[in-house]
Amino acid sequence: MLKPTERQVRLARFIRDSIATTGRPPSRREMACNLGISKKAVDDHLSGLEKKGLLTSESGKHRSLRLTPAGLRVVALPVEMVEPHRCPDCGAATFAPHKPELCALLSSLAVAS
Repeated sequence: MLKPTERQVRLARFIRDSIATTGRPPSRREMACNLGISKKAVDDHLSGLEKKGLLTSESGKHRSLRLTPAGLRVVALPVEMVEPHRCPDCGAATFAPHKPELCALLSSLAVAS
């Protein structure tokens, strides 16, 4: 399964929280306002979440978004576990911060390659 982007995780969390507090999914306008992006960008992220199997919706029905069991698992994880980031010290793509000793080891392996 492809990993969702950080923004897709934030969108999925907003959908989950909205359903929990209001009993229904948010509108596209509410999602756009919450994330500070356009409605077109929201549509792109929703499409990506559906393609990754994390979200479902009924065609032609407004506010029919539902997170799948896989989507619910993803929104429960810290963002660092979902989207890798680059370590500022050694440049390695990691899912969590690591100790300086690991930076030295990763740097030495990169030089040796």
